[in-house]
Amino acid sequence: MRRCRTYCFTDDYFRASYQTLSDKRAKPRCGPMSFIGVDIGSQSTKTCIIDGEGKVLASSSFFYEISYPYPGWAEEDANLWWKGVKETIKEVLKKVPSKNVEAIAFSGQSPTMLPLDKKGKPLMPAIIWCDSRSKEECKIVKEKIGERKVFDISGNRIDPYFGGNKFFWLKRNRPEVYAQTWKVCQSHGYPIFKLTDRIVTDYSVAGLCSPIYDCRKKKWSDEICNELNLDIDMLPEIMPSSAVVGEVTHNAAEETGLKKGTPVIVGGGDFAASTLSVGAVGEGDASIMLGTACNFIIPMSTQKFDVRLLNTSHVVRDNYLVIGSSHGGLILRWMRDQILDTEYNSLKDSGMSFYEFMDNKSSDIPIGSEGLILFPYFVGGLTPIWNPSARGIYFGLTPNHNKAHLYRAVLEAVGYSFRYTASIVSERGVHPKMIYSVNGGARSAVWRQILSDILNIPVAYVKDNMGAPVGDVILAGVGIGHFRDETVVKDWVKISEINYPDKVRHEKYKKYYHIYMELYERVKDLFALL
Repeated sequence: MRRCRTYCFTDDYFRASYQTLSDKRAKPRCGPMSFIGVDIGSQSTKTCIIDGEGKVLASSSFFYEISYPYPGWAEEDANLWWKGVKETIKEVLKKVPSKNVEAIAFSGQSPTMLPLDKKGKPLMPAIIWCDSRSKEECKIVKEKIGERKVFDISGNRIDPYFGGNKFFWLKRNRPEVYAQTWKVCQSHGYPIFKLTDRIVTDYSVAGLCSPIYDCRKKKWSDEICNELNLDIDMLPEIMPSSAVVGEVTHNAAEETGLKKGTPVIVGGGDFAASTLSVGAVGEGDASIMLGTACNFIIPMSTQKFDVRLLNTSHVVRDNYLVIGSSHGGLILRWMRDQILDTEYNSLKDSGMSFYEFMDNKSSDIPIGSEGLILFPYFVGGLTPIWNPSARGIYFGLTPNHNKAHLYRAVLEAVGYSFRYTASIVSERGVHPKMIYSVNGGARSAVWRQILSDILNIPVAYVKDNMGAPVGDVILAGVGIGHFRDETVVKDWVKISEINYPDKVRHEKYKKYYHIYMELYERVKDLFALL
């Protein structure tokens, strides 16, 4: 039967529907249906092809490096993003024919800032999320607009992290590039443009573009753009995460191996797609991602935003996310290479991972690491302390402490940081009942138990989870009408273990958390003097 595709947009949600003449729900093509999810990460592009029941049929990754041309700068070549997208899609299509792919969706590191000329070519490397070059622009925004007004409009604070300040930097410091710019693009938006010729982003990414995004009206802020003399027409169209942008063009089909006409769905930020992938879809759920950066991500049903946290929309319709962050994984890697290198090297042929070995060593250390507390701010503090001058501190060292104490103190420090985030959302009346943990650090039962005890919340371990591409696939299925809504992911998530909090340990941890918080208040102003 010949298909007839119709894209219907409502004013309140711009939701796309994908219809056939005889049925409002999409049906499989000539074989088992499948969907593709692509994530443009900070160091790799990862693509998965997944069937309609959540089974991963194939996956592929393409790696690249972050460029740090100057202190505080962080850039990437968007041409490598596109090369990664093409190569990984071709790789997974070796396992599943393109005719069986119902739709494709994208997620990506965010916020980023990639200026394109009128031909859609990058004018410079993309400025990525961890770039902090826009400090001077932040000072101007603070003086010209003010922190209170920025928060009232954007839902976030003034900081170089946010996308709007990166755009402002472009205008002030690269006027010749700004003059040639047709559109600025986000990481997930660039491959969408290459596939469909449209420049779009979603609400989860736009929400991290303070101060130029209006979180209440869910649109770019005319007021802020006018005050900063920024061309609002350069910004991408904002659409819902599950909206259909368009279809794969003839040229894009030839480059990627996708079938011409395959629906392309907007997707969103990698953090939000990953949160969806573990089943954290609404208020009462939460996710913890234990990687290089350790993120505590909490869905909310309304905009109960706090200036101390990162605040944005979820990729799940009518939900929002608040985020607290720590660099626990980075510190563990530093400790492995600089302090525990002997242990690390001795394990290389043993079959046991370094982290498993140290978990065993630290599991018998008493709560609070026998009076040892770490500040996990080795590269400054993002949310919720927002102190770029902050440094790491081991407080309470004695001759009785050994390497296992130092290690356990890192795990506990992440817990204290997350407890601070939890206390902030608790003030807003949000109390997560279950936390889903993913990424490499979540393999540690010791760490999961520490987090559960400190937070007094059960922590579930989702062992075999592909992360953001799974969330992308859910959005793709919702976008074409195959899935009713994003909650279908609850049927896909397989919980391997659950760590429940122990009341006695939780009470003991309260003492160390209060010391952690009080110590920071006493030393926070000294960091800038170092």
